[in-house]
Amino acid sequence: MRVRLLATWCVVVGLLGVAGGGCGPSTSGGGGRPFTGGGPTGAPNSAGGAQRDPLGYSFGLAQVSSVSGGTVTALAAVPGTTADSLAAHAPLQQVNRLVQGQPGALETTFAGSAVDLVELGNAVFAATGNRALNGVGDVFRRVEPTPGAPTWSPVLDTNDREATVAALTSGNQLVAATGGEGGAGTLWTLDGTSLAIVSSLSLGAQVPTASLEFPAGSGDVYVGTTSNATGGSAAGLLRVSGGAIQSLNLPSAGAQAGVREQVTALVRTPSATGVDQLAVAVARVSLASGAPLGGAVYVTDGASFTLVATLATNDAPTALASTDNTLYVGTALGQLLYLDGGAIQTEPGLPALTRIDSLLVRDAKTLVIGGQNTAGAVAVTRTGNTP
Repeated sequence: MRVRLLATWCVVVGLLGVAGGGCGPSTSGGGGRPFTGGGPTGAPNSAGGAQRDPLGYSFGLAQVSSVSGGTVTALAAVPGTTADSLAAHAPLQQVNRLVQGQPGALETTFAGSAVDLVELGNAVFAATGNRALNGVGDVFRRVEPTPGAPTWSPVLDTNDREATVAALTSGNQLVAATGGEGGAGTLWTLDGTSLAIVSSLSLGAQVPTASLEFPAGSGDVYVGTTSNATGGSAAGLLRVSGGAIQSLNLPSAGAQAGVREQVTALVRTPSATGVDQLAVAVARVSLASGAPLGGAVYVTDGASFTLVATLATNDAPTALASTDNTLYVGTALGQLLYLDGGAIQTEPGLPALTRIDSLLVRDAKTLVIGGQNTAGAVAVTRTGNTP
């Protein structure tokens, strides 16, 4: 594996980045309620119900790009601001700043699609990838030492195809996982300031697809995966603690020919007792077309798994967020769903979307929804109406 630690070369906003890459096929389609079943005892918010704004919500729409099939793949807050966000979008593989929820400056262009944007201190880190393209499973850092002049720098340059990244609130460290079909995955721990590699671990025959510290501040990292088989793969979940890797018993349909099953999102969400649980989204998609083929959402305390909901066979969970004392799920068919007292509800008033790929809780009143409409990549800002 080719790995270089890079922290000196910068792409200044306004300059063109590296073009190329591509993104997975997108889908459009129907309405209806894709979930069946509900949240049994112990599921997120199984007591008390969702605590949504009693005056409802307003929605603002930002058309990030007008490229057919475009979608917002990742979102992050701009450090030091109260309302600005970063929106990574495919197939242009660009990152734009959203100013007060509206499209702003183009900041950079990557060779692969940005699948993760995470904050650590005053920096934002991006993980990029493309399952069909070698060498784009990389990590980049954004800093803004001068207001209005952010820079993006490559931090971890590998020969892998896919990557994911998570910030550790304990120890000011960054965890990046890279891999690809047919190869071995690797977990890298980097110092959040110097960007030096602290350690690396082999993930074996696993391709990392999502990662998160859980519980917050523990230093333990959960890595959602898909197996590295090329003709069909199964989802998995790994826990990395104290340098040891444990494979957890994530419910899975198993490897099926022509189907990629993977963990698409992880998020911490409160249980009925107020103790955080880990929510895990598992999706199945066609390797040939990228069409969604179903999926499910689970919660776990790290030991056992509880099924929250199952999606219909023409949809799949693509994004998770925890706000309003409950769990939100974005889907491949553009629906935003939430759990209320064990029942799944559809977000009312949401502008028509054909796909959701990312969710960002900007603050207690504000949820940013990244995805696709008929015009291309779009970001929708949902704001609570209570002053």
